[in-house]
Amino acid sequence: MYYFRGEFQRSIDIRKKVYDTALRYGDTQAQGFGLRGQAMNLLILGDLDQAEQFAQAAVSRYSASDDQIGEADAWG
Repeated sequence: MYYFRGEFQRSIDIRKKVYDTALRYGDTQAQGFGLRGQAMNLLILGDLDQAEQFAQAAVSRYSASDDQIGEADAWG
């Protein structure tokens, strides 16, 4: 919801927690979700270089989990 309210930094913080939790549990699909969310927020905030890094990392995680829809979505 923070993303849609324009609270992009708060949204990044939530997505970091998602990523960290997924990392602890070894859930590569949820890792991709957390990374992609951070990328989307960073893109809006104008940090294109970091957004690209997060998006590429998300694609890598989605590929590892065979999530073709997530992978395509991360490419935008």
